[in-house]
Amino acid sequence: MLVALLVAVPRPPARGKRWCCSASPPSAPARPSQLLFGAAEILSSRYGVPRDHHVGHVSPVRIGAITARVANYSSCMAESSIFTGILAAAALRMRADLAASALVRHNPSKGTVREGDLLDFLTPYLPETVRAAGSSEIISTDGQTSGQMDIVIYDPAAPPLFSRNGYRILPIECVYAVIEVKSKLTWAELSKSTEAIAKVKQMPKAAFVKVPLALTCELYGEKYEGYTPVHGFVFGYDSSDLLTMSDDYLKKLREIPYDQRIDAVWTLGKGSYTWYSQSEKTPYMHAGPEFDLAVSPPDADMDVLLHMVLIISGLMSRSFMLPFDIAPYLKDDGITDNATIRGPVSYCIAEDTAP
Repeated sequence: MLVALLVAVPRPPARGKRWCCSASPPSAPARPSQLLFGAAEILSSRYGVPRDHHVGHVSPVRIGAITARVANYSSCMAESSIFTGILAAAALRMRADLAASALVRHNPSKGTVREGDLLDFLTPYLPETVRAAGSSEIISTDGQTSGQMDIVIYDPAAPPLFSRNGYRILPIECVYAVIEVKSKLTWAELSKSTEAIAKVKQMPKAAFVKVPLALTCELYGEKYEGYTPVHGFVFGYDSSDLLTMSDDYLKKLREIPYDQRIDAVWTLGKGSYTWYSQSEKTPYMHAGPEFDLAVSPPDADMDVLLHMVLIISGLMSRSFMLPFDIAPYLKDDGITDNATIRGPVSYCIAEDTAP
């Protein structure tokens, strides 16, 4: 049972110390003017937002918040690993895209733009063993359907059951993770995402070709023979106060089995929901028994993006599945309902009549 306790995760140390992927910092970190020029170029070239001749001045979008953070990004990159520096630059570009997407006034269109921005940001950091797509629906052999999911990470072996104009239908067996994307994560939106992700996670993975000595995955306190269960995440470009929402969120979680819970929630500038083991004094990348909900305040604007990339990339790099078997999806296709069955069709070997 989930203990109703909020664990305040300590503020992480300097980015170079905690997330160091290399002993050597970048030799020449980008200057603030270079980073800001890149943001201005994205707004101008990708979205047609006019800008003045001097570097960094964008109109009509106000990017004062981006400008104020550039100096901090540059200093962080100077003392962090190369990987962190690359992510920092990519995240700055993402923030420029976010500022541009704010110009979209029609809410459905804004959602589509922001889903695309997150997909573009995340895809380069996923392992080559998986693919990511937006606007997908998931089906299972027992006839269940998920409804539209904003981003789906899946195995390249997934057959193209349906793909048109960027919309896909994928079998649950080939799905490794789903991500719900929200412009503003309110409690109502989080509650809907919790239910949508739980619906996907409970769909059975049954259409595999059985092989001897299959790998076993231990997750959520369960063992899965031959495949990895689906992970679920939520990303918000903005949100209500996470600590305030956590009371309702905990009540909601108590109604949901461990293996159907959201694995992590991230919101820009507001913090995150993750999981923490009190007994081991260790944060975890996924939900599970004996884990408490960790409500983390924002430390630096980059941390939520870096944390998201590290968790999703790490979980996807260890995901696997047995060979997919499409036959269970075809057993009720009705193709032989009115067929005339002829037989038997035996193979006969003619007798040798030669003298």
